[in-house]
Amino acid sequence: MSNQGTPEFATLLDEQQTILKVSTVGYAIYNLDGVMEYANDAYYDIIGILDKRDYRTRKRVIFDSPVLPDDFKRDIVKNEMTETVCHLTITDDVREYYNTSRTGNLDLKLQCRRVLSADGSKLSYVLCITDITEDERQRRIIDELDRDKEMLMRTAGISTWTVNLETGQREN
Repeated sequence: MSNQGTPEFATLLDEQQTILKVSTVGYAIYNLDGVMEYANDAYYDIIGILDKRDYRTRKRVIFDSPVLPDDFKRDIVKNEMTETVCHLTITDDVREYYNTSRTGNLDLKLQCRRVLSADGSKLSYVLCITDITEDERQRRIIDELDRDKEMLMRTAGISTWTVNLETGQREN
């Protein structure tokens, strides 16, 4: 028996839709042909899409996306769950395909999952996009500072050690 007609189900559905709407993670749902059927606001914001209505009416196919790496697109069909991190340079092709306001570079974490029916047949694909550009920029700065510190310490003949404050033991 289905509980889809119950007030509890309606409340749960409303809560899920609210979560999708306010999330900073971009979500897009694609049918089995790879045509986008739905995307939340964060998806459009991350990509920088200027005209959401125009983008939706052009029936974008996930397998034609200039943003997604080719191996990721192949894996979507083969695997239940696929994920990758990609560095994207916003080129003229990308700007034209998405009609985006974004420029420069983006670092994206991409995850795609097949959605299955109760009998195990494929229903759709859900793509999650997280903009990790700032995280990656911070990581690169920290890595550069660590390299500079190591070079300075080697040049000056300085060494350091770490002490575990709980045990008082020196760790290398």
